[in-house]
Amino acid sequence: MKTTKLLLIAFLANSAPLLPTTLAAGKEIGFIETFALATDREGALAQLIPGTEEHYYFHCLHHQAQGDLAAADKMLVAWKKRHNETPRYREIRNRQALLAYSDNPKPNLDYLIKQLGLHFNHQKEELNKKPVLPTSLDPKNITDAAFRAQAFSHNGSLNGVEDRGLDRILRDGVQLDASRRRELLQRLSRPDFPNLVALIATHLKAKESRGFGEFKIHGALLPAQLDELLKLQPDLIRNPKFINTVITKKQPSADIDWANNPEEKAAHLARVWAFVKDLDPAFNALKTHALYQILTDNRNRGNYDKALFLQYLKLPRRAGYVEPKYLEDPDRKRSVADLNSDFRALTACAPIGNDEPLVREYFLHLFKTEADFKPYAVYIRENWLKPVFAEAKILSGSGDQQKWSAMLNPSAYEALKDRVDIDFVPWNARRFSTADPVSLELDVKNVKDLIVKVYQVNTLNYYLQEGREVNTDLQLDGLVANSEQRHSFEEPALRRVRRSFEFPELKGQRGVWVVEFIGNGRSSRALVRKGSLQYLSRTTPAGTAFTILDADNAPAANPSIWVGGREFTADKDGQLIVPFSTAPGRQPVILVDGAFTALDFAELPSESYQFSAGIHVEAESLLPGHRTQVALRPALTVNGVPATLALLDGVTLTITSTDHDGIAS
Repeated sequence: MKTTKLLLIAFLANSAPLLPTTLAAGKEIGFIETFALATDREGALAQLIPGTEEHYYFHCLHHQAQGDLAAADKMLVAWKKRHNETPRYREIRNRQALLAYSDNPKPNLDYLIKQLGLHFNHQKEELNKKPVLPTSLDPKNITDAAFRAQAFSHNGSLNGVEDRGLDRILRDGVQLDASRRRELLQRLSRPDFPNLVALIATHLKAKESRGFGEFKIHGALLPAQLDELLKLQPDLIRNPKFINTVITKKQPSADIDWANNPEEKAAHLARVWAFVKDLDPAFNALKTHALYQILTDNRNRGNYDKALFLQYLKLPRRAGYVEPKYLEDPDRKRSVADLNSDFRALTACAPIGNDEPLVREYFLHLFKTEADFKPYAVYIRENWLKPVFAEAKILSGSGDQQKWSAMLNPSAYEALKDRVDIDFVPWNARRFSTADPVSLELDVKNVKDLIVKVYQVNTLNYYLQEGREVNTDLQLDGLVANSEQRHSFEEPALRRVRRSFEFPELKGQRGVWVVEFIGNGRSSRALVRKGSLQYLSRTTPAGTAFTILDADNAPAANPSIWVGGREFTADKDGQLIVPFSTAPGRQPVILVDGAFTALDFAELPSESYQFSAGIHVEAESLLPGHRTQVALRPALTVNGVPATLALLDGVTLTITSTDHDGIAS
């Protein structure tokens, strides 16, 4: 009880005075003076207006002074009901608790503790008393179920679960309500969780789901998980976001530059077509795009696949050569493919745009051996097919030429007869190694005499002057060819013949050549590049160090590099040091290995030094009037790369200490 008595004494010392304080100086004291000086207080109280706060206040005060606490309690009930808990009410209520404490300690003490916000957290210290605290944890309180129950007590959310605890929820198959399930899927960023696919499928079936793609984790699912999800949710096969995700997962790994690798790109397109070919007509744009790219790739390899081409013709699309009646079918009309749809993110191929040139080329090839064009008239306008069929037969020289000529109007026939073709076939090699022989195939028509000239390009001068890669638009007038061939042909003007040309003088050579074919007023050019150079670079205190490598990734035998019109030669270690740039950024560089050059680009940084130092001193050694040792570890970097401290001259170490009073020494 000593604590209670101290509490009451402290409360009395700090509580409001028994009587209200006087009003500010210069103002009337008021009824309090009448009440305090009255010999007949009941008579004085009769002057108050019933129901006012003063009425309740002074009546309660009078009852407490008379010791009639029961009457004061009744008055307090009416007071609170009429005026709520005003400051005066709380003053009288606190006095009531203090005065009634001796008769009824517990409720009045509880009231005072709550009113004052008191806490009794201290424990009595007892000497030589053995501890009775527990020495082990109750196994029931440290189970997954116990921790989960505690975590789930946070307002129906998963705020009590850390990210690393989410796997246990999935692993144990914990049943979650819709709110917690949504929060869980929002927080997941990795797909390597058990029972994840089932959880996603359950959420997709819920009314509050916004469909596949709502959460980041949907796009992170692995291919096998997407297949499993499709089995659980077959309707996803009609969801564009799901389809795009599946195709993205079919792309080669990130360490393969498949977009620029013909073999990898062709394999990816084959996987895409195998997946999309049986999709709903709503995906006709994607089907058309994928199949067009495959047909183009096949054409570039000399393979004109008739079965695939027929599948392409059956896909409805808007084009001038398409038979309008074919598109009148209601199902096809609703699912016409847009040839301008952009699927680069899925296939790394540009939109189709106009597919007529490819379709025409396929027909010209197929019609060489086809007996009739009628089977294709279901998909293609007959007035478009007929002249293409006749042209294919005339150019190949097959069958009755008069019959085919009659299919063309006179002006079209004359235009075909006068047309000069010197066209490279699509499957000519795109890349040559140094050791590869060079040969080019062309389709030639209406050319009696063909001149073939080979020009070797002085790439160093070209790069220095033009600052760009060599192209077939090179100005050749006035230049003397390194070699020249002349060929004479006897075929009639209407015959288109495929011819092959060999260039043995280019075998084993490195360089860039322009091969020009000239005949009957027309010319065609090919750019032949053999060999390549690349570089490795790193930042040094003196600038950027380059190491030039040849096509076999071996160091170049006689390297140098041109930057900004200035040549930098290699040191004894084969490195080329390019000083820091005053105009930092991506700049063209000319790589040189003897007489062979290649154009590339490099990020050239500016000169940026940074000095820092770590310092350590034992705090116990900092004694007034004594000396101590300081450990210092300085670091100098150039553009973030560590550099030797030998670059610094006249180094001085200055240490400034500041005491608590702000005085520096």
